[in-house]
Amino acid sequence: MQANVLQSQVKQITEREKAIQAYLETGKTDSCYPAWGGSVFRGSQEGAKEVREALVAAVKQKSAEAAARMVAAPMMKSEDVRDKLRPMINGLFPKTEREIVLEAIANDVVILTTENVEQILLSESCSSTAWHLANLYLASIGSKPLHEDASCALGMNVGTTSYVSMKYFTQTDKFADYIVHEAAHAFHNCKRTLLGLRETRSREWLLNIDFGERETFAYACEVYSRILELGKSPAARIALAQEAIVDFVPPDEKVDVAKFHAALEEASRTRNGWKRILQICSKN
Repeated sequence: MQANVLQSQVKQITEREKAIQAYLETGKTDSCYPAWGGSVFRGSQEGAKEVREALVAAVKQKSAEAAARMVAAPMMKSEDVRDKLRPMINGLFPKTEREIVLEAIANDVVILTTENVEQILLSESCSSTAWHLANLYLASIGSKPLHEDASCALGMNVGTTSYVSMKYFTQTDKFADYIVHEAAHAFHNCKRTLLGLRETRSREWLLNIDFGERETFAYACEVYSRILELGKSPAARIALAQEAIVDFVPPDEKVDVAKFHAALEEASRTRNGWKRILQICSKN
């Protein structure tokens, strides 16, 4: 009898270890966490806690291995973030909504750093999201991801929160801006009612961006923001758009390249290019 109990306990521990390892490799878990046994509620609580602690431990280990290559992330003032996002928000929203949207989006830009990553990974409600954020952070410090197939994205949007890699401060692509890119995703991830804005039958989300054009929209906003920063005249902006069409290749297969090019071309020749980008990427 005692041998059977011991055997059962060993089997349960083994199953838990397998579940944890599977999570570290894929970011996927069984929401009921059956390997933890007991009631569904207790099992899911304990399982979720243990896999998240394992994630933090794995990130700490990889961080220690990369310690010699790590540098402190520069501080970014909140007003700098607001200044960066203001042109896009002013171009896409009516005057009565601009400050509300800007306040919500700009205040929720988070640079993933050594100082905050553990707290973020433990507090994130979705285990899959936490796993992706862990890989985003590891890529930023020059460490290998948790699994060779893991995406090493440089930013991620969750609701109104825009998580951004520390590589933001060292990248050299003249047309790249991860903060603008991730903030652009917040427009289709955040409902108007969350910010206290009036919802209508046709406007549930901040912007009605077509599901299949979300990456096209985000990349077009990202590049167009840089065109506006660099181009001080209409002719300069048109020239920069042409340069971006040739030189900037969105690293995402979900981007409709033809629409991306059209958005940059037309936005650079329009008074409010943001609206033109939105029109090209909106639901019909």
